[in-house]
Amino acid sequence: MNTNDINELVSVVIPTCDRGDLFYRALRSVIEQTYPNIEIIIVDDGSTRKVDISLVDFKERSFILKRNEKKQGGAISRNLGAKCSSGKYICFLDDDDYYYADKIFVLMKELIDNNNVDVVFGRLDKKSEPNRIVDTSCISSEGFIFNKRFVRFMHTNTSLYRKDKFDLIKFDEELSKFQDTQLHIESIKYLNCKYIDKSVAYWNDNHGMGQITSMSGKENHMRHIQNYLKLINNLRSRKSISFSYSLYMRMKFIYKIILFVKSFHILPDIR
Repeated sequence: MNTNDINELVSVVIPTCDRGDLFYRALRSVIEQTYPNIEIIIVDDGSTRKVDISLVDFKERSFILKRNEKKQGGAISRNLGAKCSSGKYICFLDDDDYYYADKIFVLMKELIDNNNVDVVFGRLDKKSEPNRIVDTSCISSEGFIFNKRFVRFMHTNTSLYRKDKFDLIKFDEELSKFQDTQLHIESIKYLNCKYIDKSVAYWNDNHGMGQITSMSGKENHMRHIQNYLKLINNLRSRKSISFSYSLYMRMKFIYKIILFVKSFHILPDIR
């Protein structure tokens, strides 16, 4: 990566809602990136206490603050941030997680050095699974992802997209859950995706502060099942998955229903 490449602007979108200190830690991890030219877009998704950035030292980083007066969810908030961005490259960060200091520099090098790569993913360190092993059978010897089953090792926090390529897909705003899975499945389908086995971000799962991925309670389980079915149907309607892969996903859907029945002793409402 030469000096001119370092001048390319990278936009980082952070949607947030009532996350408190975890959000400010996430924000600091972007401000403290070793890559110099970063634009930060914060989307306050209807927090009960508005995001206060008056005490944040952005260290001359440019930033934009947008607010949804009514909570819209992750997909709409991320797409809004992307729409407001000016960078040629774009990435996203969940407000309860954080980047490692060289995340953007490492991934930018891959994109700059490989013009045929549309999006690059790094390795994710997961709090609840510190020793998990990545299944490399789904990627080529050059690191290109060719099998959609690799989605379970992809995370929005570890990606860096060419902005024009992200705009071809975007997050599905009909989904209140699984929009990350949707984006990654369609990225594998329509883009050249590369994976590098270097940790670039930390997933602070199971911290207990109202995570959208939480499976506690009947309502969350129900929403999980309903959104997974909508995910399958939307991907099929856009012809983004094959018939065989849709069968694979439907088998997972049936398994989710079985778990729901075992937990709550009623059938879920999947209308």
